[in-house]
Amino acid sequence: MANDENSIQTYLKVVMDWADGATHAVMPGTDRTGAQVLHDFDEVVEEILAMGVENAVAVSHGAIIRAWVGSRAINLEPGFTAHTPVSNTGVVVLEHIEDHWAVVRWQEQALGGLELNAKGADGAVGQTQNAQ
Repeated sequence: MANDENSIQTYLKVVMDWADGATHAVMPGTDRTGAQVLHDFDEVVEEILAMGVENAVAVSHGAIIRAWVGSRAINLEPGFTAHTPVSNTGVVVLEHIEDHWAVVRWQEQALGGLELNAKGADGAVGQTQNAQ
């Protein structure tokens, strides 16, 4: 991924569009749509559910966390994930209720201390999408 501002904003726009339901969008430089990427993440989540554990932790890149949670959680408003970052060591806590997901807690700050919360430490994932 390029790190110039235009590339970062393009990346964020595509991923946040996926969160808001535009899963037909293709990430530039790939042939993968949001539907394909989110389906892959769904499969991993289904594997975890099939294990029958009461609680689980899934660790992933902040952008896919924002996209997947934004597209699956029933209690987030459209656009929430575009304007609410998740640090690379931040936490989103979800509850699975019947066939739905709900966000219990969205912690955008880094876990592990102030040095991990330094501006620029997260790269693109720690940014919000610029208003268009």
